[in-house]
Amino acid sequence: MEPRSTIERNNIDPEYKRIFDTAKRSSIVESGLYSPEQAAYFMSWKERIRGDAAATQKDSEFGILYGGIGPDISSALLLSDATHVIGVDIKFGGLSYGPVQVENFQKIIDEWQDENPINKEILFKKRRSGFYHANIIEESDAAYLIILELRSLGVDLHKVQISKVQGACSIQLSFPWAYPGESQKRLREITIANGDIRDPDHIKEILGQSKIDCYYEKSMFDSSLGYGNLTNILDKYTKEQASVIMGMSQNLSITQKHGDTTFQAKARKSNYKKFTKTQSDLASLGQQWKTLSPPISATKQMLRFQKEADKLYGSKINDEGQQVLDQNYKEYGWYLVGAQKKV
Repeated sequence: MEPRSTIERNNIDPEYKRIFDTAKRSSIVESGLYSPEQAAYFMSWKERIRGDAAATQKDSEFGILYGGIGPDISSALLLSDATHVIGVDIKFGGLSYGPVQVENFQKIIDEWQDENPINKEILFKKRRSGFYHANIIEESDAAYLIILELRSLGVDLHKVQISKVQGACSIQLSFPWAYPGESQKRLREITIANGDIRDPDHIKEILGQSKIDCYYEKSMFDSSLGYGNLTNILDKYTKEQASVIMGMSQNLSITQKHGDTTFQAKARKSNYKKFTKTQSDLASLGQQWKTLSPPISATKQMLRFQKEADKLYGSKINDEGQQVLDQNYKEYGWYLVGAQKKV
């Protein structure tokens, strides 16, 4: 069972309605990885990040550096229509996420079955939360989830090229893909690197002399902007008019449901402090950065839809046999904030 859509057809921003309708017809929604509201939310951010270039320079290259990427290929592509995504995660190469090896990825592709029952369960959990809980990654293998993301985007796995990248325990996945609503496919390159996003030596090894158009960080345990090294890295490796996009928490929402109510309360309090700190860190980037206005209609619709989802999945039966909402059950309580370099 899915929560009903809350889109207000009679009183909605026409531009958001266009994006929503495009998202609803996309492979990523039809596959079940995202709800239409979730996909439209990321796609609305693309208009903020790319600006006029989104319409006038569709074939231009765009690079995004994603801190703490995990297996989340899809949101980076929807967010920016990037041609190059460089995902850095300290857990790759270790026991948590499994090996970053060409052979591992190729074996998964060679043995892939779209109808594997586990896929539907994984897709539901990702759609429900908006991200992969750590236990899902550890149980399924990050490489498997990355390939599942590609299939959910509509990528033909036979056209995926996998290659080893020198240094930083990195591999690169190359494949043709068309952004939702577009017919022409363009080559995308996804680099997965094991490293600490806050370590200048790691970033130098990964980026070399390249500069990025956007830094993205959605659901790390702690905001990397709180570390001076990352601010210096952004000053050095970002282009003019580059963007920084960070995940924020809605009110006191928890990112994972636990059985222990006492632990829930502590987690919710800690989560709130963490993300309010993220907002403060974003504001302290420096005077050369300005706040990006969020897509208001997309944000409202996404959060309204999530409220319906919380009612559906968070309901329980009380002692009187009545169905009531468990107030501690909130999964997708996050949204994005951003800043952009001034011209």
